[in-house]
Amino acid sequence: MTMVRLGDICELRYGKALTSTNRVQGNVPVYSSAGITGWHSAPLVGSRGIIIGRKGTVGKVYRSDGPFYCIDTAYYILPNDSIYDFDYLYYALQTLGLESLNEDSAVPGLNRDTAYSQQLYLPSLNTQKQVATILVALDKKIANNKQVNDNLEQQASALIEDYCASTESTVELGQILAFENGFAFQSSTYLPAGSFRIITIKNVQDGRIDSQGAAFIEQIPDRMKPGCVLSIGDVLLSLTGNVGRVGIVCEEKLLLNQRVAKFISKDPNILPWLYYYLRLPSSKVTLESIAKGTAQQNLSPVETLKLQVPFESSTALDLSKTLQPMFNKEIAGSMESIRLAAIRDALLPKLMSGELDVSDVEL
Repeated sequence: MTMVRLGDICELRYGKALTSTNRVQGNVPVYSSAGITGWHSAPLVGSRGIIIGRKGTVGKVYRSDGPFYCIDTAYYILPNDSIYDFDYLYYALQTLGLESLNEDSAVPGLNRDTAYSQQLYLPSLNTQKQVATILVALDKKIANNKQVNDNLEQQASALIEDYCASTESTVELGQILAFENGFAFQSSTYLPAGSFRIITIKNVQDGRIDSQGAAFIEQIPDRMKPGCVLSIGDVLLSLTGNVGRVGIVCEEKLLLNQRVAKFISKDPNILPWLYYYLRLPSSKVTLESIAKGTAQQNLSPVETLKLQVPFESSTALDLSKTLQPMFNKEIAGSMESIRLAAIRDALLPKLMSGELDVSDVEL
């Protein structure tokens, strides 16, 4: 097994400050420690590269497959095809635990010498390429699923907007929708692993429910309502913080926490219509406009259900029948991506440590 120090195979280069006064809008991605944070007219780096969070979001690893700009809260690494495979190094960096190497007190920071001292498994270039091929294939399929889902959302949005433009009658949202409120879980019962994950507001993203980082519990509380056990295809709405996000549940064994609302469609056949209607940017703006709070925005379920929405029963039902296959396909794509990500995450440390030989992997 060939173990090397990170500092012996590559250089962590410092990004360069880019202020609002010298940033010119363009098509070059600008990376910070938090990933892409904007666009610029000219790259700092004229090739692809790997970006590592230096200040703020410490140790987070990103990649750019074309020229990019890296600001001074991040390091970047250039390709070196004679020493390492670019894709292999990208994945290997994710196994080093760089995010835990904060050495600053006020603002989290990753010291370059500390990063350099980290060791990684570096087999032959041929083996590196074989390992990377497996992981890249998984990530490409996940990215393709996301692109398909994004296209489906755009198609559905266009259909919903056409419907809204041609529908004159309105009803209160509460006439066609109710909310199931989440359970007040006690954080003292949370576990690092368990049978069930607890879905909070942070897990409700635009168009999806991301269970990454969710806390676990082993047993369902006695006082919890059965409706808080989530099912595939349930639709959730965030009520606090970044309010108005709507996502579909695509995993099993998830539990609904407070300040997240589950859609209860009074006619189950119009759930796709409700989902895509409330996914419209204009709908989110409306939800944000009725949220209250200074330190943190809070959306009232009662006030939300008083909103007037364009609705005519028979045409909405017909449209929902058209939207149902799109809704189902989005769920299927997300479920496959979750499964592939789990395979990737299980393989990653084993392949990157040499514990698992590439010849033993079948996808």
